[in-house]
Amino acid sequence: MLAREETATDNCMEVLFRQAITTAKEIKTDISFDRGNCSAATAAIMHLQKRGAVFSGKKALVIGNGMMGKLTAQALMEAGAQVTVTVRQYHSGTVDIPEGAQRINYGERYEKLADTDYVFSATASPNLTITPDRLSGMVLDGKTFVDLAVPRDIDPAVGDLAGVRLLCMDDLDMEQLSEEQKEQLAHAQEKISEALAEFERFFYGRDLIPRIGRFADEMADDLWGRMRKDCAGLDESQRRHVEQAAKRSGSKVAAHILFALRDGLDADTFAHCMQVLERDRS
Repeated sequence: MLAREETATDNCMEVLFRQAITTAKEIKTDISFDRGNCSAATAAIMHLQKRGAVFSGKKALVIGNGMMGKLTAQALMEAGAQVTVTVRQYHSGTVDIPEGAQRINYGERYEKLADTDYVFSATASPNLTITPDRLSGMVLDGKTFVDLAVPRDIDPAVGDLAGVRLLCMDDLDMEQLSEEQKEQLAHAQEKISEALAEFERFFYGRDLIPRIGRFADEMADDLWGRMRKDCAGLDESQRRHVEQAAKRSGSKVAAHILFALRDGLDADTFAHCMQVLERDRS
């Protein structure tokens, strides 16, 4: 709404934004990224160890107490880290966390950062768990943030802060991910590709939409012109009713056919088809 008021958006941006949100929700609903494996956490730990990271005796904060959060906490503890897990306040009395790990309420996560070397975020929440504005004024030099969520938990801008190292799923060696997780990521990418293709059809065909409407109306007029003689025996009221019905239905049928062609052909081919049809009408 604000972008519209400030004339900072247009129809294309609104369609793109709406499609991005819809696709993200579909991925979130249809694909479970945190089921049954800790390969992402293990891969992240191995990735950091290969680059000199040490976990033994270090303090790690795990944001998220779902399946992936628990597995991440366990992997960090096995690497020698002292682990604290966030829990939602309304779950604080019932949530099961790995034995030996400490817990804090989710709302206290930023306060805990001052005493933390590694932050792993692995939630199923649609909201960001760490944002750069909340890190303002903190001493961050040497801290490592690891985002194991898809879509992402940690704002990518956190990686631009001085002294911070940010690792996300894109940085992991895919060979270290389980077959299940590879399949899940491939499924998500397929949905994104389909959404991009749909937006491209809209974007490159948007200028043709008024032409489709005009051509469909012309086809409806042509249909009525061919029916007129057959309706000569009707009285004026009946003829007017048939004319309106013929034009309305004819326009809808013609538009339906043209939009089906638009969706089934590449942009250049459909544009050429429209040129041929319009030339034939002129």
